Amino acid sequence: MIAEEFEVVDAVTEYFADLDYEAHGAVAVDDALTLVDRCTPDVILLDVQMPRLTEVLTQLRGRCASVPIVVATDSADSARRLRSLGAFACVYKPFVWDVLRHRIAIAVDAALRARPHRHTG
Repeated sequence: MIAEEFEVVDAVTEYFADLDYEAHGAVAVDDALTLVDRCTPDVILLDVQMPRLTEVLTQLRGRCASVPIVVATDSADSARRLRSLGAFACVYKPFVWDVLRHRIAIAVDAALRARPHRHTG
């Protein structure tokens, strides 16, 4: 979870940790980019209120092109614009937890299906 407000990051990461996801969060752009480089996430949840949002989205797409980015927004216009910039999906704020969980689950599933399969044996 990448958001401008610590409380949002904390609430979302705690929610997903309680669902047995490995959840990480960042409140600053540079911290978010470092975190993504360090942990290679299955999905990124990005709050539309982040400063330099378009730049952050572009940098994330460049660093981890195959990782779905779900953007949290409060506007249908923002959702359309962000999808055109490479967002996998949008979820509306304030969060409806079941909807957020469902969107993240779909994004994680898409990420896992996109990975090359390794055969053992």
